[in-house]
Amino acid sequence: MNRDIRMPMTPKNLFMMVLFLSVLASGLCYGIERFDDISIMTISAPSVASYHGYAEWSFMITNNSPKKTHRVTLVMPDRVHGYGDHVSSISRTVNVGPLASAKMSMFQPAVRMNGSNVKVYIDGSRHEDALNAGFGNHGSNSGRYGGSGAPAAVLLSKNVSFDDFAKGTSTASGKSSSSRRSSTADQISYQRSEMAFSEWSTDWLGYSRYDGIVLTDGDMERMPVTVKNAIYDYVQCGGTLLVLGDWADSARWRGNITRIGSFDANQKGFGLCIIEDTETKNWNKKKWNKLRTSIWTQTAAPFMNTTSVKRANERFPVVSDLDIPAKGLLLLVVLFAVAMGPANLYVLSKMKRHIWLLWTVPAISIIGSVAVFAYATLAEGWAGTRRSETITILDENNHKAATIGVCAFYSPLTPKGGLLFDYGTEVSALSIQSYRGGRPRSLELTNGQKFATGWVRARVPAHFLVRKSETRRERVKLSIGEDGQIAAVNGLGGHIKTLWYMDADGMIFKAENIAAGLRATLSPSGSQENGKKKKLRKVYAAKNWIGKFALNDPISFLRRNTYVAEVNESLFIEQALDNIKSDNSRSIVIGLLKGDLDARSGS
Repeated sequence: MNRDIRMPMTPKNLFMMVLFLSVLASGLCYGIERFDDISIMTISAPSVASYHGYAEWSFMITNNSPKKTHRVTLVMPDRVHGYGDHVSSISRTVNVGPLASAKMSMFQPAVRMNGSNVKVYIDGSRHEDALNAGFGNHGSNSGRYGGSGAPAAVLLSKNVSFDDFAKGTSTASGKSSSSRRSSTADQISYQRSEMAFSEWSTDWLGYSRYDGIVLTDGDMERMPVTVKNAIYDYVQCGGTLLVLGDWADSARWRGNITRIGSFDANQKGFGLCIIEDTETKNWNKKKWNKLRTSIWTQTAAPFMNTTSVKRANERFPVVSDLDIPAKGLLLLVVLFAVAMGPANLYVLSKMKRHIWLLWTVPAISIIGSVAVFAYATLAEGWAGTRRSETITILDENNHKAATIGVCAFYSPLTPKGGLLFDYGTEVSALSIQSYRGGRPRSLELTNGQKFATGWVRARVPAHFLVRKSETRRERVKLSIGEDGQIAAVNGLGGHIKTLWYMDADGMIFKAENIAAGLRATLSPSGSQENGKKKKLRKVYAAKNWIGKFALNDPISFLRRNTYVAEVNESLFIEQALDNIKSDNSRSIVIGLLKGDLDARSGS
């Protein structure tokens, strides 16, 4: 392969050379490879085993041509081999201008990808050489069945002592910990990043596979805002952040305190942020064990138990009847046999045209086939069905919306367009075949996440767990009128079935059937704050989330100065499947108000 990386010494290329050298100096680079006008450097790749979330590969692509713009497509892996459910292709395309560079991230869902190297396409033509790359065991499912055998994956910054954590957790469990894959859930897979924070991922999906992230207070002070925001989104979606030291600028990361052993854990969204100023060398065995068994394990809890397609549809039915319409098809077959055989012979005998059998038999066969296809199509139609149940924490203080939930799809025909999700949505298949059965699956990342082939098949329900964190401006606007009554304006964008609100004194108010954009007056519900408070962290850590978001006791979701809205629509997770005839979706929105309602109304 041609590895000549000489480039014209323009200001842009001088900048890129300085960047390349800085990355090389920090020991991060996997090598720079040249493909005609294009140079590609692998910046980062996953190095430890992980069993949920997304694994991220990042590349720096440079166009050395002084005049021509190139369209560069990367497809991984180059050589595919696998069994069961596996990723056969992940692709992404970027346009790179003359003497310009572009950073590309490739994300692998938690489905095994076996193979090596990356295909390189330049302006639609595949280059004869491939980009060197190896693929680990992200998404290997040995630990997902029964919830055992999957070690937690934890990311450490270069300023955190790997030895302290490896020794501490191994002493607590009585077993050794390493940076390599472990065979038991009692062990921890640590990845200590030597990268400068400027090279850390700015997308929360790049951290979604980690059960915990450990940083120092100095790391948080020096970290770029874009990287810090990505880690914040990771925490909002259920991740765990441990910050060592006396971190002063931490107001944004603090929330309701949950005591876990000797740790004071701040609940942020569905995740935890722990700020610990005690030096790790002074932690006792009990403290290490609590971190290992009660904190980090919760992040992966929803993903550790996959299920069969049949079982998933029984517990979360997207269609009520999966049986083939056998009676109707059998009747058609009988009619077809009678028409082509006895009836056809009888008619032709009467007409004395037996030779016409040469064309009547094929004609009746074609008509029969069309009739069978038409009957099967008319029985279910062309369009698909969608069902979802999600719960969203909508924080007015920072306009962040963190959503978790279950989405299910059913289509009579294999959807040509697959499923299309936004870049910020993590999608995890609930039914995965590790060895027997299964099929290849492909993913295209150029315009959002297009789950192209293998994810949804004709007449087979497909269930997914989803997580998402994004900036959203929707809200329910609450105010106190001159008459002292509490009013709500529905700004969520969907019809609110029921709205509950708890004021600063613990009194609960309620309204029903509020159309999007309209105003309603809340009435006292006759209830008030009680001790039955449902912790959102426990809701998150429930097994695969199916049936865990029921509002049988809505008061348990309420806190003072919060509201809970039940909406029979999917507000914060995209539809994903085109041509839907039925969307049976339900959203629970927990709104965190900005300050006391009395103060807000008087301002």
